[in-house]
Amino acid sequence: MDDIDWLVVSELYSSKNVTRTAETLYISQPTITKKLKKIEEKFNITIYTRKSKGIEFTAEGQYLARKAREISNEMDQVKRDVRSMSHQTVGKLNIGVSNHIAKYQLPEILSAFREHYPLVEYNIHSGYGKEIYKLMNTQNIHLGFIRAEYDWNGCKDKLGEDPVCLVYREPISKKDLPALSKIEYQTGSTTKAMIENWWALHFEVPPAVGMQVDNVEGCKEMVMNGFGYGILPESIMADEDSLYKERLMLDDQTPLVASTWMYYTESLLENKIIAEFVEFVKNKYKEEGQ
Repeated sequence: MDDIDWLVVSELYSSKNVTRTAETLYISQPTITKKLKKIEEKFNITIYTRKSKGIEFTAEGQYLARKAREISNEMDQVKRDVRSMSHQTVGKLNIGVSNHIAKYQLPEILSAFREHYPLVEYNIHSGYGKEIYKLMNTQNIHLGFIRAEYDWNGCKDKLGEDPVCLVYREPISKKDLPALSKIEYQTGSTTKAMIENWWALHFEVPPAVGMQVDNVEGCKEMVMNGFGYGILPESIMADEDSLYKERLMLDDQTPLVASTWMYYTESLLENKIIAEFVEFVKNKYKEEGQ
């Protein structure tokens, strides 16, 4: 049975008149009769019987009419959905993102974007900033999110700044840092160089590194357990951490920050999904003042 067959059964059940059904559906009466006959043969049933006052549906015919109406309504919804989908942004985004952004920023961005564009798919490549930068240059990704500014022939937008902080279990003075144990962690070369430059501006001796861990989360945990101090991005800190935190400054006027940058090629903006995502990300950071 095709769509029109279900429609014929449903309309006939409503009107109880073959002639009226034919007029409503703009189908000839013989065609209506022929379709009903084929349906009866297919299901081996009698759909209706003729009475002096018109036609009367059999129990099987009534069941078929109810199902016909359900199927017709469902097909109408399918058609509406398909038409709606044709106007939605669909496709796949290949995104390269540095590890910190992948953990603390990207999930929220994608979650918010998905609410507006649920049909978009994603390929996410995470790593250190230099690794993502190489991927951008080989055009294996559409967009790159890195916590550093690189030379780039395409477009790049500064999205926000993340203050870098001295973190310890209790209040301390920065002048005491050379005598305290420092907990270091693996990070991108740009962030590492930024912290080393800050240290060189303020101290003449190297830090006393007492422990090295894999990542910023591990560093924070070790600080919380009293193994030393850490120099960490403020974005990983939470109020319930109960740690002493002080934003670091390069000088009296310049805070030490890790900036988040979005990189892409202008020609890719011809792709609707990429253009929509770029604009969405810029607006989101602007609204949140990150």
